[in-house]
Amino acid sequence: MTDSALLYRPLPRRYAVIQMDPVGMVSHFQDPIATAAAQAIHPKKYLVYLDVPLGLPTLNCRWYRYDIGFIATSLRPENKKSGLTPDMVVPICPNTDHPSGPHESVEPTPSFPFSNCYHWVDSNMLVRIRRPEERFDHSHAFQLEPSQHLKLHRLFENDAIRGQRAVDERRAQDIPQSTGEEDVIIDDNSLRSGPEGSLERADPVSEAHSSRNSSYDSLNAILRMDPCGFFTDDNVEVIPLVNMWFELQDHLTADTIANPMGLLEEEDTIVQIIRDARERAPSTKIPVNDSIFNLLADPTRRLAMLPIGEPKYAKHMPTFIHQQILRIFQLEGEQPVALDQQPAAKPAKVVGKGPKVWRTIKRTVARMVHLPCRCTHPPFLPFWP
Repeated sequence: MTDSALLYRPLPRRYAVIQMDPVGMVSHFQDPIATAAAQAIHPKKYLVYLDVPLGLPTLNCRWYRYDIGFIATSLRPENKKSGLTPDMVVPICPNTDHPSGPHESVEPTPSFPFSNCYHWVDSNMLVRIRRPEERFDHSHAFQLEPSQHLKLHRLFENDAIRGQRAVDERRAQDIPQSTGEEDVIIDDNSLRSGPEGSLERADPVSEAHSSRNSSYDSLNAILRMDPCGFFTDDNVEVIPLVNMWFELQDHLTADTIANPMGLLEEEDTIVQIIRDARERAPSTKIPVNDSIFNLLADPTRRLAMLPIGEPKYAKHMPTFIHQQILRIFQLEGEQPVALDQQPAAKPAKVVGKGPKVWRTIKRTVARMVHLPCRCTHPPFLPFWP
């Protein structure tokens, strides 16, 4: 195990084992009824694929949101409404079996330990991966290389197109055939009569305003995702909180891989328990995922989680980082300084006003022309893994 394999957040494109923590999801209510109901749930361990990370990973996160994909040993359930059929799966090498015959498969690195697994098309789920006390160990993780990850989504897209085509054909068959003359409906808002029977063009200002509103809607959609952790998500308490491991063979065998439909049933059960608890205690605060802003406001929290092993970057840190955090980053060869120990006072260096004014002028001009001013090292942010 190397230090490069120990990270504060789980990386995408990895296979993992997860297990929901129903008791942890209701702990903020302090409700004996909800706790007892959550304890009655016996969650299983499921094999999943870490597809897309959501939100910015910061050092002080209590959990990490992930869009995960289901891995199963059976074909996916049929969904006629969405046009999904049981053969819409992608085998994971060394598995090559497919209902339609020879089919492309994805090849994990290193070789996958189970020979009977499939990716299910259109079977993603949002979860919160709890951050462990120690860092995530990626040295035992099975992953898809970027080319294999793109191949997986290409195969997904092919099946999705086939499913959408089936839905369109079914809808076309359900539409009754019209035998009479069809009525033509003209939208008065889109076409306006002008002088001499001509049709006026739509107002370009209105078109620009509509386009601008569309841009605003897109921006609002991005802000609602809250990638920086500025806001409190009212729905976060119903997102499954799970424990995660990369050591697949330590938790599962080829015969004990659970059907992922059981995870959806567990989710439905705990969501109902949470909603009932919320009705009994509507004023209970929603759990908040700590962000870097909490860390800067209270620097004594989780100082042990900072990357102390990289002290050489201490002098390049931004000045807005609290001094108590900076003090634990020592230059090579220096003795560590305790948090309650004040650094020894250094004699004041007498500097004339001329050099200081000249430096100020140079920096101001550099900012105006967008040129770096004596920036020989990249900035170091201690809250990134």
